[in-house]
Order: sequence, then structure tokens, then C-alpha cells
Amino acid sequence: MIDILNFLNFKTNGKRSVLWLSHHIPKTAGTSLKLSYERTFGSKAIKQVYAHEEVKRLGNGKKILLPIGTKIIHGHYHAHPQHLVTYPNAKRIVWIRDPVERAWSMLGHMLDVQKTKTEYKIILAEFGNQIEERKLEVFEFFLTHPMLKKMNQPYKNHFSKVPISEFDFVGRTNKFEHDIQLLSEMMGVNLPSIETNVRDAGNGLPQDRKYFEGLLEQEYSIVLPYLVKN
Repeated sequence: MIDILNFLNFKTNGKRSVLWLSHHIPKTAGTSLKLSYERTFGSKAIKQVYAHEEVKRLGNGKKILLPIGTKIIHGHYHAHPQHLVTYPNAKRIVWIRDPVERAWSMLGHMLDVQKTKTEYKIILAEFGNQIEERKLEVFEFFLTHPMLKKMNQPYKNHFSKVPISEFDFVGRTNKFEHDIQLLSEMMGVNLPSIETNVRDAGNGLPQDRKYFEGLLEQEYSIVLPYLVKN
């Protein structure tokens, strides 16, 4: 049964109350950002979009029901041109991370807490009980296997319908404290710098990462200009 209050809120002024479309690409400090939003705006102002059906609908430009008073939509949904029609007062926010470090963190997360995933089982079948001892080989396998490398194209996938240049704010996880202040200025609030669920940035990777960077060349072509800016 449809929540009639939410429905009426959306049909009337609900869509205009949304001020920020916050896109959480996996392993780019999205959890830290959510906590910062909640501490500043209150949890009732944040609509989290992580459930598969809502992620799919919103990523396809379709409408979803919103709680009354929603100011920020935050989650794993892809950007779509229709969003600014549905939410005409909203601005787009996204955070990015060095592609190799993001992929390394994604691999570590999967090996630690996602052992029921098909992707983990593919790695286990290849490396057995030597996963930790052969971690760099596992990483290469993770970046190149046809059924795994799709996990390492988040920028290609996320910015396929709305290019990164059309986002109002692009933050960098390696400059989190600096960029959260810039975001605060844009939003007109004082967002606290909260870093949680953080994995070591590249701990265990070789100092020379050129080989791995080459495997993610397309990802770098999208985000490198933003990663290297002052």
C-alpha cells in the first residue's frame, strides 16, 4: 500500500525540497559522508538509496517515494539527466578516489566480508588458500578476469549518462578534510569531517603502480583531471 503522505509530498512540493543529489560510488567515502550529512541535517532529511529496486529506478531516471522533508538523496544510484527535471532545485555531488586504490579497497572489502558473492568464489576457485600470500596476483586477476573487471569500471558506468563535468561538486577521498570544507561552503553549512569504514589507501600495493594503472586507463581518463587539481 502506498504511503499517501509520502505520495502527496512528492506530488506537491516534495520534489522541490530536494536540494542535493549525492552519488555514492562504492569505496569513495560514502559512509563517512552519510554520517556527516546526518549530523548536520538530521537523519530524516536524508533519503538513503541502497535497496536494489530503488537504485535501479532512480538510476533509470524514474521517480521514487521520498519521506517528507527530504533534502538529500544519497546512495549508489547512477546519475540521470531526468533527475534535474524531477528535482529542479537539486545540485549533484560525487566523490572520487584514485582508481587503483579504489579497486584495491574493493577487493579487500570483498575478501573480508563478501564471501558469499559469486566474484569471491571465482577468486577462491583460482587461488584457494593462497589468496593472502598471492595478493598482488589476486589483484591482477581481479582487474582482468572478464567476470570481475566490471567491478572496476565504476566511473565509466556512473558517468555514462551524465558526465562528471556536469556535477556541481566533485570531492576527493585523499583530500577529504580539505574538500569537505569546500562542500560545506557550497551547501551553506558546517559539515564535520568524519572518516569511518576506511581501509588503508594502497597499503600492500607496490610503490610503482604503473602496471595496474594501465589496466584501469579508461577510469583514469575520466577522473585524473579532478584528482590532480589543487
